[in-house]
Amino acid sequence: HMSEYERFLASKRKGTPSHGISVASDAIHSSLYDFQRDTVLWALRKGRAAIWQAVGLGKTLEQVEWARQIGGRTLIVAPLAVSQQTVKMARAKLDLDVRYVRSHDAMPNVGIAITNYEMLHAFVGCRLDGMVLDESAILAHIDGATRRLILDHFADIPFKLSCTATPCPNDVTEIASQAEFLGIETRSGVLSTYFVHDEDGWRLRGHARQPFFRWLASWAQAMQNPSDLGYDGSAFILPSLDVRECIVDTRWTREGELFPGQLKGITDRANVRKQSIKDRIGKVAEIANGTGEQVLIWCGLNDEADACVKAIPDCVEVHGTQDLETKVDRLLGFADGKYRVLVTKGKIAGHGLNLQSCHKMVFMGLNDSFQLFHQSIGRCYRYMQKHPVTVDIIVSDHEVGIVQNVKRKAREADELMHGIIDAAKEYERLEIGTRDQPEEDFSAITPMRRPIWLT
Repeated sequence: HMSEYERFLASKRKGTPSHGISVASDAIHSSLYDFQRDTVLWALRKGRAAIWQAVGLGKTLEQVEWARQIGGRTLIVAPLAVSQQTVKMARAKLDLDVRYVRSHDAMPNVGIAITNYEMLHAFVGCRLDGMVLDESAILAHIDGATRRLILDHFADIPFKLSCTATPCPNDVTEIASQAEFLGIETRSGVLSTYFVHDEDGWRLRGHARQPFFRWLASWAQAMQNPSDLGYDGSAFILPSLDVRECIVDTRWTREGELFPGQLKGITDRANVRKQSIKDRIGKVAEIANGTGEQVLIWCGLNDEADACVKAIPDCVEVHGTQDLETKVDRLLGFADGKYRVLVTKGKIAGHGLNLQSCHKMVFMGLNDSFQLFHQSIGRCYRYMQKHPVTVDIIVSDHEVGIVQNVKRKAREADELMHGIIDAAKEYERLEIGTRDQPEEDFSAITPMRRPIWLT
């Protein structure tokens, strides 16, 4: 006899029902790769779906083509400056006009419009047939008011798409937020069905592992490389990534101590980061001024950015208090090669932007957020990047533990994501329609070269 929990789990086992539309394969725009075409066809059949693909695999093309096939009126919501890059790509690749708008009144009656997360409040009450959240991992990090706005005021839209580089698989909040946006399951429902809470936080129930992956695959498609689902991934091999730590001695010590030790809490971290700017800026400037190539510098403090502006003559800065036009001009100007050095923060430009013209990056310090670090690296380290990417992390001797913590999280996320793909790929292939195709041998292709710092 099944237990009450087993019966409950069985009721979930069928996954998420499809309520979308069927479109002929040859109706999909010919510029899309085969895996992109099949992803779009699957997402159209589902009606409400998530696409979790590694940076550079073409989620922008997929979401615009998905919206084109739906017809009617679709709004794409994207991070700052990503909107303008989407408009440009839609015109170049699909010969399609996507209109950038900042309010409900500017929406076309029929067609695709795009706006920024910051402007979403101006679209409450707008009639929409479809909605796309681009870089939807942002749902777990944006302010609570914007997240509630998305969940409360855009719940009844018939077609929804949630797109991000493969989300952090052990971040239950992120997965649950996307399921909630799509109307598939509430956060509490996800947690009570598949997870148990202990002293380490939320943990996947042992016997719920396969049902959880089957449920995920019924509404989300995870892919690090097209070869994960049986496609030819040879065009999507990443160049090498070299992450280098530069440990700078600093004169800061905690009162009563003579030598660098373990930082104790947020106050210590804030103090050492602020007090060590003068020790770290020399190394940052040496790297940026010692090359004629583009350099992207990530800062965490306004004082760090100010020090960069003083020490690097030809840099431009993007910061939070600038008007929207200035931010967009500088971000897109850097993407187009107009500016040589860009100084900004991960929370401003770390999601969605395509900055692969640059292959040198510097972090002037680091915090414990692996997700933001990973996303920030993905602006340059993405498929179609033509050069090896170098990342220099400049930290004080007190902050070595923070770097080690981020490395540990990176290893865990790498292992977990490959585990999820391995466990769910048969379900995904069944969903996407490639399971019955003959197996091809892609063993000679390395889908993703592991970064040096993870080996």
